[in-house]
Amino acid sequence: MGTKCCVDFKSHNSLSIKPSVQIPDGPGNNFSFDHVFDMQTTQKQIYDVAAKPIIDSVLEGFNGTIFAYGQTSSGKTHTMTGPNVENVEQQGIIPRMVRTVFTRIESAQDTIEF
Repeated sequence: MGTKCCVDFKSHNSLSIKPSVQIPDGPGNNFSFDHVFDMQTTQKQIYDVAAKPIIDSVLEGFNGTIFAYGQTSSGKTHTMTGPNVENVEQQGIIPRMVRTVFTRIESAQDTIEF
């Protein structure tokens, strides 16, 4: 039987893992990241923080990559495509990115070539 644990979201960029068995806190229990999203985070919030700045840079002429990596069943597809591509609120990064790119192209000045 494995040790049960839970995640304590300390801030927007850090979390700690709390084992259910009493183990003294050590440096291995606290982790810092560029950003931490909790279970209540919406698809839009993830897009705005993790993808929109990259898309904005791409539209300014820079190269950009969004790389989804992780264990099987960890949520990569959910984050990238969303649970329902037809529902704007539930769309993931890819449909939002495509919409953003084409909206920006449509609203760009006629002198800009894409």
